[in-house]
Amino acid sequence: MERLEEEVSPEAFWKDYIQKLKPCLIGNWLTDSWSSRKDWVKEERIDVDFLMEKYGHLQVPVTNCSTEDFKCSSMLFREYLRYLQERRRNASEDILYCKDWHLALIDKTFYEWPEFFRKDWLNEYCLKTDFSDSDYRFVYIGVKDTKTPLHRDVLASHSWSSNVVGKKLWHFWKDPLPERLLGTYSTDGEFLKTADLVVVQNSGETIFVPSGWFHQVKNLEDTISINHNWINEASIQNTWKHLLEELKAVEEELEYLHSGMEDAEWTETCQKILKAQTSMDFEDFRKFLQFFEDRAQIAKDLLIEVQKSISASKSEE
Repeated sequence: MERLEEEVSPEAFWKDYIQKLKPCLIGNWLTDSWSSRKDWVKEERIDVDFLMEKYGHLQVPVTNCSTEDFKCSSMLFREYLRYLQERRRNASEDILYCKDWHLALIDKTFYEWPEFFRKDWLNEYCLKTDFSDSDYRFVYIGVKDTKTPLHRDVLASHSWSSNVVGKKLWHFWKDPLPERLLGTYSTDGEFLKTADLVVVQNSGETIFVPSGWFHQVKNLEDTISINHNWINEASIQNTWKHLLEELKAVEEELEYLHSGMEDAEWTETCQKILKAQTSMDFEDFRKFLQFFEDRAQIAKDLLIEVQKSISASKSEE
């Protein structure tokens, strides 16, 4: 993986990495000014005392990486930090990962949104419309050996991930992988050899994950990262392709019900399931494109295609 140890311009980054959907690792210079790099870290480790005092009263989502289905729950952040402290002394059976925490909805001061990643249609749309009361900006805090299973990012979006402190191991695959492998964290040596890219990300460094790339991630030590999922004109075609593929899979799985339903009910049911699985149905995506059609020709062109698909499904009813 290419490493950008020296600062480059946003224009060059767009041309060389975002447009080409090319992963890269960005050096510490991107995050050096963040307050979290100073306030959340003490002696190169997570500063539990600072985080406990500032955020301990907040409820956070937690994933159990010891279970096959990565079972999710929630707890007070102070409880998670106590677990982290105890695990430093005595390894417990459960490996708990505080992840997908929408802290930026509450506190915007702990990091700066990098200029490279500001053309972020997904989070702009979430924050400026009534599409969602949430967003796609996350904080991850995990003890050693917490992991994220093999996946492609939501809505075939890009993502970026910056380590505030700690170390992560990433495996990347560019081409589609068997469905049976998704949602699992592989330790199979032969399979891992097929990865297109393998990289260790250290404190302060940022990984750019382009739309469409499959990846799995493991924390090699107690680690905090800040992450965004995001969509722009370089990825929007992949998002539409993803929605079409997901809808086809839903329709194939539910085909046995079709004969007993009116076509309108069938279409509506499939779209509801599509939204539950991806966060958008076709009508949501149409509104999303409409929001950005004056900024990018690709959004305007794709909007026409999506509208035709919606009209075609209604004409079949």
